Amino acid sequence: MAYYLYQCAQCYTTLYGDALPAGAAYTSIVNGELCSSCQAQQDQDEYDDD
Repeated sequence: MAYYLYQCAQCYTTLYGDALPAGAAYTSIVNGELCSSCQAQQDQDEYDDD
């Protein structure tokens, strides 16, 4: 059983992880999700196109 630690696709901040039993190890995974600060930055960048 693999336990994944999900990370922001931009800054690699941990978003959330699976419940990790004692003795298990995380596998880091980046699936394209952004943390709230990177998401806000991206939203702002999209509005600055003019």
